[in-house]
Formats: sequence, C-alpha cells, structure tokens
Amino acid sequence: MLGWRSSERTWNGKAPMKSEWMAWCHGGNLHLDGEVLEVLLSEGRKQRIRVHEEEEELVLTSRAAQAADASDLERLSLRLWERNRSTSLVGFRIDVRGHVIAESVLPRLGLTRSEFQVAVRSLAEEADRLEFLLTGKNLL
Repeated sequence: MLGWRSSERTWNGKAPMKSEWMAWCHGGNLHLDGEVLEVLLSEGRKQRIRVHEEEEELVLTSRAAQAADASDLERLSLRLWERNRSTSLVGFRIDVRGHVIAESVLPRLGLTRSEFQVAVRSLAEEADRLEFLLTGKNLL
C-alpha cells in the first residue's frame, strides 16, 4: 500500500515585489528599460509592454495600433469585441486617445516567473498580430 505524501509547496505566500518581476525580464528576447519591456519577436518585429503595478495585480499593456491607423471606429470596436471572445490571456480595448491597447492583468499573489513570462510573450504576440492585421506594418 502506498502512503500519502504531501505535495511540495510551490507558493511562499508573498506577491512579487517590484525588483522580483523586473529580474524576470532579463535575457533572451526581453529587454527592460525602466518599466517598459521590449519583446523581440520573429522576423525582426518587436513590441513594447508597459508594466503598471497595482496593489494586488500587475497590469501589462501594449499599444497595438495608433489612433490614425483605425479609421472606422465602429467597425474596429466590433472587430476587437470578436477578438476578445477568442483570446484568453489578452484583451483589447480602445483608450481615450483612440489607440488600440492590448492588456493582460496578472494577480501578484503567487505569480511565478514562468507565468509572468508566458503572459508577457502572449501579450506581445497578440498585440503584434493585431497591429499587423490592422495596418500590415510593424509600426510600434
């Protein structure tokens, strides 16, 4: 008969501190400049991500298209709504200046390096994909 073993504890009960998530941003295809991450993608494409610290969450945002790139706001709103229905880690919205913003919200409590990096990469890829679909270019 096999005895019961407790699983190894993976969470230490603390939310990542600023320096901790910043340390997760070094190496590979990530470059950190202040609170802005530059993610290098395939074919020389890149995406910039801002990290906003809230009390209980990290909010990652990236501009997917500038206001001038989106001429038909009503049609764009519908397209973003449809896109939001098909993505799970990234949401899209239009900010007050008319920019298309890609966003991911991560709970700080229990957040790991690998979860953070998956969210960063997913946000960069989805923002870049939408930017290309809307404009056909790598503008940002």
